Amino acid sequence: MPRKKGTPKTGGRVKGKVNKKTAETRIWIQKIIDSNQKTLEADLKKLKPMERWTIIDRLLNYTLPKMQSVDANISIDGLSDEQFQDLVDKLIERVVE
Repeated sequence: MPRKKGTPKTGGRVKGKVNKKTAETRIWIQKIIDSNQKTLEADLKKLKPMERWTIIDRLLNYTLPKMQSVDANISIDGLSDEQFQDLVDKLIERVVE
């Protein structure tokens, strides 16, 4: 029987939580990389630059979190000059940090 519209979903993974197998695989790959670092570095040096960066890029997918794009729709039409300047100052502070 399907769930009624508006009723909360029960069971399953919490939104945003990494799949258990994925987390285990990432840890396993990280351990392999850590325990074979010198060998990997020597092997990478033998490759052509493009091949080397392709492999590094693929390995990073397992060790670093993926960046997510953010879309911000901000209307500044109703702001006073003072509010607008305050917003600009705060944005500049964050960029400089």
